[in-house]
Amino acid sequence: MMISVILPNYNHAQYLKRRIDSILNQSYTDFELIILDDKSSDNSRDVIEEYRNNPHVTHIVYNEVNSGSTFKQWKKGLELAKGDYIWIAESDDWAEPYMIEKLLSAFDGDTVVSFCQSLRAWSDNDVLPSESYNFQYTRYDGVEFIKKRMLCYNAIDNASMALFRKECVDPAWFDDISEMKYCGDWFFWVRLAEKGKVVEFSEAFNYFRQHSQKVTSRAKRLGLDFTEGVTVLKYIESDVKIKIPKNVLSYWARVWANSWRFFDKGVVLRTLCVLVSFKTIFLYYIPVSLVRNRYSRLIKKKNR
Repeated sequence: MMISVILPNYNHAQYLKRRIDSILNQSYTDFELIILDDKSSDNSRDVIEEYRNNPHVTHIVYNEVNSGSTFKQWKKGLELAKGDYIWIAESDDWAEPYMIEKLLSAFDGDTVVSFCQSLRAWSDNDVLPSESYNFQYTRYDGVEFIKKRMLCYNAIDNASMALFRKECVDPAWFDDISEMKYCGDWFFWVRLAEKGKVVEFSEAFNYFRQHSQKVTSRAKRLGLDFTEGVTVLKYIESDVKIKIPKNVLSYWARVWANSWRFFDKGVVLRTLCVLVSFKTIFLYYIPVSLVRNRYSRLIKKKNR
């Protein structure tokens, strides 16, 4: 079975060689590599061109205008892909050479996505403890997976950690997620999980690189995990037919109570309005969480 590896890149020249080499060195060799550059302003093109003549590289596409959305790049890659399965290999991450082989081995006729755990790596010197691997995994019914693993947070929080079946993706999904800056991948995996079974490996054999260029901190200051996250929760409740339980709503309130002090100007009110418009019970849970936080800080201060 052929795999299409889609590599969307933007200004990650310093990480690209490690990324591309970790793809080309996979033990499973029936794959194509599609490289998409979103008008990088660094020397990414120089690095990419070193691989133009590699037999696995089927497409190299340089955008003339920055798309502003990694999900638009995902969509473009899927349109070019000829494989039965897709691996979105983020340009600043890297993986162990057996990643495709192991993720693919867990697919059966009903499986739509197979993923491993992903270790956060701060440097190229971080080494995964591969000698301890036994490649154990859990197979979920898709709706069960959403209910157990996708209500409080996105369990597939790094696209590089997953392999999915191309035929199960509806291109119309990108109309909903392309404008999202933080929760689009969460929305994507929820909609994919609806289509069949999900396999989760218990071990990590992917590196999720951490660095100053990550958009996570900016997104959190804008409260996008709440404003966009509620969109995902609404979909889960209305379309997947999973009622969001009170313990999950309480969890979201606690996260908000721990986050609001770091929001940009105007974000506190905006996120509150979004949460309360989704569930009025947040009018209870959020004040309770704030009081508990205040009490906890007073106790810590007293015990110093």
